[in-house]
Amino acid sequence: MLAAQWIKENINESASLSNESLSSVSSFTLMWAVFEASESDPIHNMVTQIQRLSIRVANEMPPIDFLDDILQFWQNRYIQNNAKGSRFEHLGFSEHEQEELVFSILTEQSVNLADKIHALLLITYRFRNNLFHGNKDITLLEDQTENFNNASLVLQRVMLISRRYLYLGA
Repeated sequence: MLAAQWIKENINESASLSNESLSSVSSFTLMWAVFEASESDPIHNMVTQIQRLSIRVANEMPPIDFLDDILQFWQNRYIQNNAKGSRFEHLGFSEHEQEELVFSILTEQSVNLADKIHALLLITYRFRNNLFHGNKDITLLEDQTENFNNASLVLQRVMLISRRYLYLGA
């Protein structure tokens, strides 16, 4: 039985979750597994690896930046067009340096390509951490569908440039 079906049948509060939300979480989880398998190593922590990957990918990225649509979505969600006030603090950065970098990219104070990739990967990493280690209220996933879809796109696009996924299973 698929996990989404099991959740729908066995967790009362899951009735409000759309199939789209469950699918986006499933896709993100699988994309993160592929990303981690291709880009991580047991010696360095993931944040250090994300920074190194960002520099490497920025040097190899084609002149047309294909991350701008995702950046714009997260700018709108976390900085601009938010009637409830800034949601930026909901990302839950524990490291001030990471928080400053992401904020500078989202507010366009920095336009450095490696920093942009780094910031988008840090946001993606926050979603991963929040999903696996954060709030366990499954009903809150419904509001995260677009975040997980965009986070999956970040991983896909970065891995296309990195190309290390080609060596999985080789």
